Order: sequence, then C-alpha cells, then structure tokens
Amino acid sequence: MLCNVELVECNHEFLEGTGSFCLRSKKKSSGYLNKNKWLNNSFEEGLKYVQVMDNKNKLGLLNIQKQKIPQEWFMRMVI
Repeated sequence: MLCNVELVECNHEFLEGTGSFCLRSKKKSSGYLNKNKWLNNSFEEGLKYVQVMDNKNKLGLLNIQKQKIPQEWFMRMVI
C-alpha cells in the first residue's frame, strides 16, 4: 500500500477553513474554540503547527516552538 504523506503548515487561514487537529468533530465546543484561540495567539510568537496528512486524512500533528516549553505541557515530546 502506497502512502501519500504530506506535511501541511497551518496558519490563521488554515484554521478558519480546515481547522485544528484536536476536537475537530466538535468545532463549537469550548475546548476547540480555546485551542484555536491559543494557536492563533501562538502563531504570533513563532509557533509552527504542522498537520501530517495522508491522502487528505489527518494522521497527526507537530507543534514546533522556538522558546523552551515545560515538558508537562506535552503529550509526546521529541527532542
């Protein structure tokens, strides 16, 4: 089986259209709205939010930040 994996860097416009990875089936929930608000604010601080896609299916995501972030804030951290 061949995979067509691509990395898609998200920005303000992407969030408005496609949306973020977390809670995407509940776009009106407070958790989803708060996540998008945090993402939009974090873009200004240098956050890179990359979705891993395979044939337009969302497989996962990468949060890449320049500043040091406490480990307890991560689900899975790659160093």
